[in-house]
Amino acid sequence: MTEAQAPLSTTLLRDLKSQAHHLNPVVMLGAAGLAAPVLKEIDAALTAHGLIKVRLGGENRDERATLIDTICRETGCQPVQAIGKVAVFYREKPEAAPKAPKHHVTKQRAGERATQGKAAVRQPVSRRAKSSRK
Repeated sequence: MTEAQAPLSTTLLRDLKSQAHHLNPVVMLGAAGLAAPVLKEIDAALTAHGLIKVRLGGENRDERATLIDTICRETGCQPVQAIGKVAVFYREKPEAAPKAPKHHVTKQRAGERATQGKAAVRQPVSRRAKSSRK
């Protein structure tokens, strides 16, 4: 269980709703309901995306409200919007660790590496020497 976030401001809620409009549900609750693997998948999606849509099961509006509360409590996210059987959740994405810069290899160094380990390297023959062989 993760800790809850501070309440969302109205401007942030408005922005999140506009961003969520174009999203498709990433998790769909089925007959099994809100099982541990489903919560784990919701948590992973929140970590990866921050803002997700979830299609909730259940015909009763009160059941869906209970599901939303349980998801928020277990994953530490905040509800943004619930329309019908689709709910939108938000949790701030964790800071990504800075990646180490890739080692840059120049063309010259790559050529030196390619020729290392080759036993005998054939020397280029000048044009004059080629024509005299005929």
